[in-house]
Amino acid sequence: MNRRMSRLLTLALCLVLCACAWPSAANAFEPVDLTHPLTLSIIANDEDRSLPGVTFTLHQVAGMTEEAQFELLSGYSAFTGDINKLQTAADWAAAAAAMQSLAAGVAADASCVTDANGLAAFSGLKPGLYLVSGAPLEIAPWAYSFSPFIVSLPTRDQNDNWIYDVISDIKLERTPAVTSIEVVKLWSDEGYEKNRPNEIYVDLYQDGEQLMAAQLHAGNSWSYTFTNLPAAHTYTIQERKVPNGYEASYETVNGVLVVRNTYKVEATPVPEIPQTGQLWWPVPLLAGLGTILFVMGFIVHRKWSQEHEES
Repeated sequence: MNRRMSRLLTLALCLVLCACAWPSAANAFEPVDLTHPLTLSIIANDEDRSLPGVTFTLHQVAGMTEEAQFELLSGYSAFTGDINKLQTAADWAAAAAAMQSLAAGVAADASCVTDANGLAAFSGLKPGLYLVSGAPLEIAPWAYSFSPFIVSLPTRDQNDNWIYDVISDIKLERTPAVTSIEVVKLWSDEGYEKNRPNEIYVDLYQDGEQLMAAQLHAGNSWSYTFTNLPAAHTYTIQERKVPNGYEASYETVNGVLVVRNTYKVEATPVPEIPQTGQLWWPVPLLAGLGTILFVMGFIVHRKWSQEHEES
């Protein structure tokens, strides 16, 4: 009797365990609805800062069957691993790097740019595996790069339920953004080239503070490029000592800082010529005096003639 009871209890326990396990097994083998609309949302944030303007592209590398098996698409069959047996994060990262190499030069299946909230939204996608790539971007004071990754559409949640609207964060790296500043010296001294110095020095200022200097001469085509400068600053230049006889002016042309030296040609002095209008005022006076002298001379001459005729 005890043996019979023991068998019954064992059978009952097995039935209970099977009943508990049945829902999980059913979910594990739930087929994929290949007709269900799919969306992918990618969020690009740096801590509490949204990253707008990041371009993300999608390359579909594999399709999906109702049994949730992936089948590599043409062009990606060169992948040497088993796409259905990737388990660890390292496995998926290695697969993404390999797919990135295979996707080089292949037109993307979809592309989207993050909005002001750092969100890139894709829709109208087909079931399968997608390689997600983000283009590098500079948002001062940082330069951002994004690691490629592979995402399954649809994907499963922790309870093995299918998720058809997938939201994915990205892994990013940031480094201080840098820039380059090109400086060019131009000469406006045609005919006076012999007056140029052999070299000049220009000082580079960062936010008004002198940072470094460069020597410009004919050997480097009177130009120099300052490199690896932090991008989140304002840069200006100043010629250290303007050559004698020259004037310096500064401008920015297509992002290039230009200092121009113009030779000051001294003009030949020209003698002052009196304005003719200033000489007319004595004319009436001289004319009047001339008339008076003429009359007096006439009277004197007439009197002299009369005296000689009487004698």
